[in-house]
Amino acid sequence: MVGESLITVFDVKKAFNIKLKRVTGVSVGSRAIDENIVGPIFFTEINVINSSAINKTLHKNNLRLRALYYPTKKNDRVEMYKIMDILEKEYRLSLEVKNRRLNVEELKFDIDEEEGFLYFTFRVNYITRYEKEKYDNMKTLDINEREE
Repeated sequence: MVGESLITVFDVKKAFNIKLKRVTGVSVGSRAIDENIVGPIFFTEINVINSSAINKTLHKNNLRLRALYYPTKKNDRVEMYKIMDILEKEYRLSLEVKNRRLNVEELKFDIDEEEGFLYFTFRVNYITRYEKEKYDNMKTLDINEREE
């Protein structure tokens, strides 16, 4: 773990959004969802499931990431299945955040037929080292051996 950079929740969401746009070519929206959505577009969110200190220097985060994909035409199943295939391929193993790869767990998809969008979610867990623990160095100890 030495040399790992500090990863924030913001870093994880930013990496998620950048990768979504890169692998699908679809924009990620930043506004609240309203009635008149013009697709294709993703809306994303991140939830902290838990975040806790392991000890003085290590911290564990467990996050859930979600994306709602609205196709060009509401309920366009073919378009949603194509996006689902891309997302499954690209996110099934890991998500790269800064200089680390976070393992992806519980990858799930669902199509909401009433609202006409694809729901995509997964979890990531990671540990961050906040600082190196400081120790006092032992002073030089001279040993005089005498034979008696």
